[in-house]
Amino acid sequence: MLTYKKIFIQYKFGVLWVLILPLDFTLTKEQLDLQQKARKFAIKEVIPVSRKHDLSAEFLTNHQT
Repeated sequence: MLTYKKIFIQYKFGVLWVLILPLDFTLTKEQLDLQQKARKFAIKEVIPVSRKHDLSAEFLTNHQT
């Protein structure tokens, strides 16, 4: 998806310049693969237990320090 970002630049004499730059937010193949892996993990590991933890206010605390 191509969007544009406006950058406003103020010069000494009170003249306001606007610079419009194109920004491309298209994900690379590697980023798409990581997104898909994260989605599969959430569906398999997080969603099945999330309701139980939300209702009981129980949170896992076995973090390694």
